[in-house]
Order: sequence, then C-alpha cells, then structure tokens
Amino acid sequence: NNLVSGCQWHGMMARIVLAVVILVAAGIRLEGEDSAPSNSLVEVEGVVHPEAFLGAHVVEPTKPANLTKTNVTKPGNNDSLKSVENLLVGAMGNKSASGLVGVSQNSDHDFETMRTAASFNVLSSLVAFTAFVLCRHFCPAVYCKPELMTSETADTGILGTLFSLSRRLFDWASSVHSMEDEDVLKHAGLDGLMFLEFMSLGRHLAMVWSVVIVGVLGPLHYFLHRSTSTDPAQFLSMTSYNGLILAHLPRSQQLLLTWGHVVAVWYLVVSSCWLIYLAQLRFLVHRFNWLKHIPPPRATTLLVENLPKECRSDDALRVYFARLFGPQSIVQAYVVRRTERLRKLFTDVETTASRLHLEEVRQPGRECPCGSEVDKGLLRSTLVDLKAEVSKEQKKVEEAVQQMDLKVCSSAGFVTFTSRRMCMLALSPQYRADASQFTTTMPPDPEDVIYQDLAKDPEVRAGGVLTAGALLLLIFIIWAPMIATFLDKVEPFIVSVQNPQARHLLQGVMRTGVLKMFMSCLPTLFMAIIHNFLTLKAGAWAQLKLQDWFFAFQLVFILLVTTIVGTVLNVLEKLLAHPGEVVYILADALPGFSNFYINYILLSCFLQVFDLLQTMNLAKY
Repeated sequence: NNLVSGCQWHGMMARIVLAVVILVAAGIRLEGEDSAPSNSLVEVEGVVHPEAFLGAHVVEPTKPANLTKTNVTKPGNNDSLKSVENLLVGAMGNKSASGLVGVSQNSDHDFETMRTAASFNVLSSLVAFTAFVLCRHFCPAVYCKPELMTSETADTGILGTLFSLSRRLFDWASSVHSMEDEDVLKHAGLDGLMFLEFMSLGRHLAMVWSVVIVGVLGPLHYFLHRSTSTDPAQFLSMTSYNGLILAHLPRSQQLLLTWGHVVAVWYLVVSSCWLIYLAQLRFLVHRFNWLKHIPPPRATTLLVENLPKECRSDDALRVYFARLFGPQSIVQAYVVRRTERLRKLFTDVETTASRLHLEEVRQPGRECPCGSEVDKGLLRSTLVDLKAEVSKEQKKVEEAVQQMDLKVCSSAGFVTFTSRRMCMLALSPQYRADASQFTTTMPPDPEDVIYQDLAKDPEVRAGGVLTAGALLLLIFIIWAPMIATFLDKVEPFIVSVQNPQARHLLQGVMRTGVLKMFMSCLPTLFMAIIHNFLTLKAGAWAQLKLQDWFFAFQLVFILLVTTIVGTVLNVLEKLLAHPGEVVYILADALPGFSNFYINYILLSCFLQVFDLLQTMNLAKY
C-alpha cells in the first residue's frame, strides 16, 4: 500500500510540474493574437508556408500544381461510405468534433477561467491530501500492511510529541523514497517497478522541458516584445510567441528568434530521446533479470496453440515433440480440456463444503443467518455424493482425452521440457508449412491462466473478435454525441451564473470535468467487452488490451479531436490522399486549444491526489 501511495504521489507530482511549465511558459498560447486562429489545416489547400510557424502572417499559401482540393461528394464514392458520413454529420449538427466533446478553443477570458480553476484544483488537492494523511493515521488497516508498521518509542515533551506525530503522518513518503528496486520487485513485481520508472521518466522530461521553455524561450519572447512594441500587454502574452512578426524585427533579432527555436527544439528532441533510451536500458536490465529468475516449471514450459486434430491429446502432443527434440527432453505434455460440467460440480462441492463448515462452527443456540435450520447430516451426504460425481466426471474426461474426443480436447496445450535450453530451442522454429499451426509462446503465470478461453476453438475466437470490434466501433461513433448531449444541458446553467468568479470556475472545471468523467467510464465498458468477447490467455492480457484501446480512444477524443473540422471520414480521406500533412494539421490546430489542455492537466492533478484516498476500500472498511 505504501507503494501504491508512492506511485500515485509520483504521478501527481509529474502532472503538477508539467502543468506549472505550461502555465508559466504560455509560449504556445494564442492569447493576444489579432486574427482568429484557423480551425484546422484540413481546410487549407496546398502546402503550409514555413513562416506560418514563426508567427509571420502569410497571405496565401503556395499551391503546387499536383495538389487539388479533395471533393467528398464527387461521383464514384462508395454509397455506403457516404451514408455513414451523412449519419455522422446529422449526429454532429453544426458543431465540430472538438465542440462535441467539450474541447473549446482559446478565448479572451481563458486566463481568468484558468486562474480560477487552478486555484480551485490546488485547494481541493490540499484538502484531499490532508484527508489522506489523516485517514491513513486513524484507519491504518486500509492504507498500510501490519507487517510494514513499525513500533515507535514514546517521545516526551511538546517538541517530541509534535515530531512523533509528524513522523507518523508522513512516514509513508520516506518509506517510498527509501525503497530499493529489489523491495519493489518483491512486493509489486516487475510491472509495479516499471510503473514507478515511467513516473520518474515523466518527471525528468517535464524538468527538461521547463528549463528550456521557462528559462530560455519565455524570457526571449518577453525581450523581443519589449523591444518591438510599446502597447501594454499582459505578462503571459508578452512571454508567448504570438504577435512576433519577423518582418518587424531587425535582422539580428530575426536570427536570434529563429535559431533560438531551432536549437531549443533539437535540444528537447535529443534530450527526450536520450532519457527514454536510458529508461529502456534500465527496463532491459530488470527484464532479463526477471526472466533469469522465473521458477520452474513455468521457466521450462511452452504454451502451444492451434494444435491440429491429430495432436489433440496428451500422448500425441508428447510424441510429436519427443520425435523432434528427443524423448529425454520432454517431461510432460498436457492438452487443455473443456470441462464445463466438471467446473460446475467443483463449484457445488466448494459451496456445500463452505455451508457445512459454517454450520459446524456456529455457536449453539445462535440462529442461522438464512432463517431456517440446516441439516448437517444432509449436507455431509450431499458433499460425499458430489465428490463421487467429481471423480466419475474426471474419469470420463480423461477417457475422452485418450480417445482424442474433440468435444473435450481443445486446440491449446502445454509442453514441459527438462531444461530451459531445450525450452528456448522449441520456442523458435516454425513447425508446419501453415505458420498458424503449432504457435509457441511463453506461458502466463500459472495462477493467472484462463483455461476456459484457451479451450475455445479458433472459429469461436474469431467471432468474439468481430463482435468486440463492432461494439468498439459503436462506442467510437456515439461517444462524441453523448458528451455533446450532456454539455448542452450543462451549458445554459453555466451561462446563467451572474457571479464572474463562479462562472469562470464552472467553465474551467465543468468542461474538462465532463470529458474526464466520460473518459473514466470507458475502462469499465472496455473491460466488459474484453472479458465477454475476446479470448484471453490470462487476466494480465485483459489489462494489456485495455491499455491499447484506452490509449487509442484518448488519442482521438482528447488530442486529435481538435483537427477534425468535418467528420472523421472527411479527415481520414484527406490524410490518406496526403499523409505528410498530418504534422501540419496538428501543428496548426493544437495551439488553438492549449488553454483547454492546461485545465485538463490541472484537473488530472486533483484526481491523482483524490486517488490516494482509496475511497472504495475506505467505504468497504
């Protein structure tokens, strides 16, 4: 639990540092710009002039002869594709995709909104952190393990009492920072250690960015604004790049501005790549050390999938690999069984045994919780009968395996070798001309294997994948209109607020909070789809699949949504026609929404502190 608190604390600190960097720098903000920023370069024909990214006002971009405007409604387009696009246009109404999900463009009052939301989030974070410290002190059973709690000697005097109290309240912080990698591996495994490494990498990257943006680019912009303009402006506007026109600057300042940004960009790129490379090296060291210490029999076992029908029995699978690697190299071969009825009988045995145990330990004269007396003799006889049924069903399953009955024998199995060397040799080759047969991989943790999914046939797995894909596409299509419907009901209430401070607070918190709330519901939906329709080798595979899906959804609905002016299909068509324009589309669209992302990061900081409370565990306790 100390490790969990440390992970969340590190994540919170990384987000706070990043938020402070963006707030102080404001070098990408569009505050104070005379002309309204364009929504997206999707609507611009031709190539973007390089000076557009240096603050220069370009009247008209150059139009190469080989680039023409893409016409979505031109004849010959697929009718079904146009029908889908018309459906999306009808669902979106007159709003852009960013407007649907509440990602709003920068405006003149964003700084007041940002400042109010930041103050609220900071105060809320302090309250949540104080509540966590107090809850951990008064409810230690929820937040720390008994074996990790150390006994302390009583201190005398006022200073001693205060020191002892502060040590009890904040001892978790020192425990986390003094924890060695070996301790993390022991208590949380390699995944927990890599999570801490990921948070550490985020902090280091934020520190590198802050040095360049706050220490170099911000003062440079401020100096150039002061030397070229006498108009009064806000401090953040003067530290931003907007409003600096190269044509109005002397030659020396043009070179300073241009090459300063070139050096800054390359420094950030090179330093970031170097930090990521060092983090990857540390990961590889831990990864190979973890692989080296995997205990047998997992270290000497292979998971073999897509077995042909003639090898779907223990003996046939063993003979096949013994013929390739020698009989002395094989310890055991096991084909995964389909045992639906046997699992049901086991469940009945466990339930009956539990009821009998409760009856035997119940105090005499105390009423049964179920409200009626239970015959213990009947429970004992039922338990004996169920165990006999289990033995009988086990024999039937084993006989079916010997006869290679495909109703019982699945297409997956495990082969255990005598040494890790033979296991690694068997992991590499392709065994059949059809590469889909005899696919070998490292087995999951034995306690995490989902045998019911391994027993599914390839046809059933393919059907589950198609169903999961259809549900994922449905969520992808209806997600933005759902958020828009909720925002349409909230927006009139925000506008009706008369107090400016309260209105700025609601604008800063509600818009980002609504998107954050809807995005927090996605993991539950995704996990339901994954567990019910996809085939998983182990429970950890569900977390990996959830990570992939959730990252893609966040990438589209939080980041790339700012580039979608029409529909998703419209943007995809233009990007397929000119893939190289994706960089210019993002570079043109994202700065116009920078204030929203600042508020989003600030709200994420608060939620990270709130996670420290572990409210569900505390409520159950």
